[in-house]
Amino acid sequence: MKLQGILTLLLVVSIIMASASYHARLSASPSKDKKPYVWVWMCLDVCEPGKDELHINQVKAYRSLIDAVSYEAYIVGQGGLLEHHPRVAWDVTPDLRALGVETWPMIVSANIQNIRAVFDNEDSFIAQAVGIALSLNITGFNIDFEPTGGATHQDAVRYAEFLDKFAAELHKHGFKLSVDVARWSPIWDLSLLAKTRVDYIIDMSTYASRDTTFLKYLDMDLAEIPGDKLVVGLCTYNLSSDTLFPESEVAFRFAKLINRGVSRIAIWRTLLPVSWIRYIKLYREAMPIPATITTLGAVTVTDTVTKTETVTRTVTATSTSTTISTTVSTRLIPTTRTMTVTSTLTRTSLKTSTTTLYSTKTTTVTRNQYSLAATLGVVGLIIGLAAGYLGRRS
Repeated sequence: MKLQGILTLLLVVSIIMASASYHARLSASPSKDKKPYVWVWMCLDVCEPGKDELHINQVKAYRSLIDAVSYEAYIVGQGGLLEHHPRVAWDVTPDLRALGVETWPMIVSANIQNIRAVFDNEDSFIAQAVGIALSLNITGFNIDFEPTGGATHQDAVRYAEFLDKFAAELHKHGFKLSVDVARWSPIWDLSLLAKTRVDYIIDMSTYASRDTTFLKYLDMDLAEIPGDKLVVGLCTYNLSSDTLFPESEVAFRFAKLINRGVSRIAIWRTLLPVSWIRYIKLYREAMPIPATITTLGAVTVTDTVTKTETVTRTVTATSTSTTISTTVSTRLIPTTRTMTVTSTLTRTSLKTSTTTLYSTKTTTVTRNQYSLAATLGVVGLIIGLAAGYLGRRS
C-alpha cells in the first residue's frame, strides 16, 4: 500500500506539472489572442472537371474549420480585359455565400503582356472588377498573377502600385483584396507589397517540397510580411513528385505553424485529404500535434510535439483493472536536426520472471534544426514503480 501511495503521488505530481507547464506556454504564445483563419482554394473544373459539387459539399461538411474560399473565376485576357475563366462552367459564389464562408473569386494570369496591359489600363480594369464585386456581393478578389517569364523589377513596381490602387478602390465599397506571391519571379517584391493597402499577402513559397525549405520560407515570411497581412500557403501534395505529403510531413508543418504563432493559412486545394482535416482541427484549437502512436499489446505509446518544441512521450499500460500512464518530456534546442526519445516499461510477476512489455523503443522524430536537450531523470523511477505496481496487480 505504501508503494502504491508513492506511485500515485508521483503520477499526480508529474501530470499536474506537465499540464501547468503546457498551459503556461500556451497562454504565452503569440497566437493565443489571434483567431485561427483557414482559407482554401478551389481549382474546380480547371483541375478536376465535373467535380464542382463535391468541392462544395466538402466545404459544407467541414464548414466549422473553413473561414474563406478562393476559387477559379476570372482571367486576364488580351488587352488587359477581365474575362470569365473559359474552363469554369459553374459560378459557385451563391453556394459559398449560402454556407457563410468568405468568398474570394480568383483573377489569374500567367502572361506578362496581358498583365502589363492591366497596368496600362488599370482604371477600366478596376472599375470592371468593382462592378462584379457589387453584383455578386463577394468578400473580395484574390489576385494570382504568375508570369512564366519576362517579368522585371519595373513590373514589380507597377504591380505594387496597381494593387495599392485596386485595394483602395475596393475598400471604398466594403470589399477586400488579397494577392498570391512566391519568390521565383521578379514581379513579387515583398518589400513593396508590404507597404500597399492589400489586405492579405499569401505566400506560395511555403508549398515547398522539402521541410527545410518550408521552414526557411516560413521564417522569411514572418520577418518580411506584416503580421496583419501574412497568410502562409500550404499545398496538400509534393509539387516535385505530385504525390500527397506523408502524415509525418503534414504534422511537421502544422507544428511549426503553431509554434511560430501563425494565425492565417491558405491551403491549395480542395478536395482536402482526410488526414489534413485532422491537422486543421488541431491547428484551429492550437493543440499539440501528435507525431506517432504505437500500440504494443497492453502498452500504448504516444509521442507528441507541442507548440513550444517540447516532445512528450506518454506510456500507458493496462492491467486487468488498472491503467497507469507515465510521461516523459524532452526539451528541444536549436542544434542538430533530430531528437530521440527512449523508454522502457516492464512488468514483474511473482509467479513468473520479468516480462518486458515495452522495451527500449527508440523513436527518432526529424524536426529541422532542433535536437534533444534533456530528458527528465525522474521518468525512470516512475516507470519502474509503474512496472512494479502492475506486477503486484497481476
